[in-house]
Amino acid sequence: MGERLDLPWKDEEGNPVIYAGDVINNRYEVLSLAGKGTFGTVVDVYDRKYSRRMALKIVRAVERYVEAAQIEVEILDRLLKNDPKHRSFIVRLYNDFECRVGKCIHKCIGFEKLGRSLYDFFKFNHYRGFR
Repeated sequence: MGERLDLPWKDEEGNPVIYAGDVINNRYEVLSLAGKGTFGTVVDVYDRKYSRRMALKIVRAVERYVEAAQIEVEILDRLLKNDPKHRSFIVRLYNDFECRVGKCIHKCIGFEKLGRSLYDFFKFNHYRGFR
């Protein structure tokens, strides 16, 4: 990421502060903020290597959140290996890596870009679930 000496690197909850136009690991150009949650921030990015848009979850640099993110990666990886023809309705895990934001190292997980989050869906549906 470029130098941003005058801007904060994390908010009051410890989430990394990411701006449109930032480039993560010289590869992922941040297009917009997709959402924030307990575990971190999700940004809509353009992957310059594979010329595709994707969702990038940037996990807060908190040990228990990083551990949970690693478990998430392992579960998705195992599920997707059992579905080589991509017939299941499981989000595609593209990759995972670490990046530096300010002085913190964050776990990042790259996913295929889908629609709104499950929480946003329930909120939009007045918490009524699926029909």
